[in-house]
Amino acid sequence: MTVVSNESFLEAIYMIAEKLKGYALTPDEKKAIIQSFNNSQKPTSAERASEAIEKSIHRPILEKKSFSLDNIDNLLLQMKIEAAKWDKEKQK
Repeated sequence: MTVVSNESFLEAIYMIAEKLKGYALTPDEKKAIIQSFNNSQKPTSAERASEAIEKSIHRPILEKKSFSLDNIDNLLLQMKIEAAKWDKEKQK
């Protein structure tokens, strides 16, 4: 099982979830995101993070993104970059 600990990757995940929810995450919500990420069976960190975010906001990211005027695309890209770094680091 992979455990999320890379600070920049975590911050990217939290920023997306907060943008989509429209308010700051509680400590319990952050903990739930980490647990969902760690328990996910998805093959990449980006997919595990997306799944964890969707579970925390209780809807698909794309559904919310389709009517959002915020910079969700940039945040998703940032998360994917951090996820790729995370995956590469874990392969060492």
